[in-house]
Amino acid sequence: MTAQTAKLPIWQTVRDAYRLVFGHFGGMWKAALIPTSLYVVLLGLIGYHQVATAESADADGAEANVLLLVAVLAAIVVLVPFLSQWHRVSLLGPEREPPRIRFRFGVRELRFLGHCLLLILIGCTIVLLPLLALVMSGGGEFAFIVGVGLALVMLYVIARLGLMLPATAMDRRTGLVDAWTRSKGNGVRIAVALFLAELPWRILNTIVETIAEQTGTVGLSLLYATVTVFTTIIGLAILASVLAVAYKTLAGLPEAVRTAV
Repeated sequence: MTAQTAKLPIWQTVRDAYRLVFGHFGGMWKAALIPTSLYVVLLGLIGYHQVATAESADADGAEANVLLLVAVLAAIVVLVPFLSQWHRVSLLGPEREPPRIRFRFGVRELRFLGHCLLLILIGCTIVLLPLLALVMSGGGEFAFIVGVGLALVMLYVIARLGLMLPATAMDRRTGLVDAWTRSKGNGVRIAVALFLAELPWRILNTIVETIAEQTGTVGLSLLYATVTVFTTIIGLAILASVLAVAYKTLAGLPEAVRTAV
């Protein structure tokens, strides 16, 4: 059985991803320190702008949405160096690729950013455009059902094409065709692994958000914001490790790299 026809073990992939993150938790935060700090600053600017817009009677909704989109894209940009570095740590192991406190943005990170934006564009095209057309036509409850179906399709497609990211982090030539071919027969397995790995952090965020909204206190709102930042970074690191482990399994990497976990 070749690497490309191997069946990805779902639970083992999730366990390996968690082992990579929590087995090297200090190193993970070392790699995330500067990008996370910039991310927090951007979140603060976004929150301030939203509050100022809500309180202003002359606020331009279209302008606010454009500025919000720019801020979200900027947040993606500042997190790219961390995600690229953590993919390499997951693929090579912390001994060969020790996590560093740095904010490197070279050719590798530019290619990584390009592939991230491409995946986001593909995901939005799959879900938002058809769903928007359906809602505008008065789809009602049927629109919700279609939305769920489109979200599942998006998860499957992004799971398969997501193998571009670890390949890019390793400076390998890759693209949509390469990722789609390499993930053949394992799209559902990768998607399920990503979903299971992310699920606990989604549940934690929902619980904290619900408590903060019900109490309405400033302290709990700040707690929710803090927890959201931490769970976002941890969740992204785990998802990166899932893709890295999947890439190791399906790309036929050398044994020294495959056993990094």
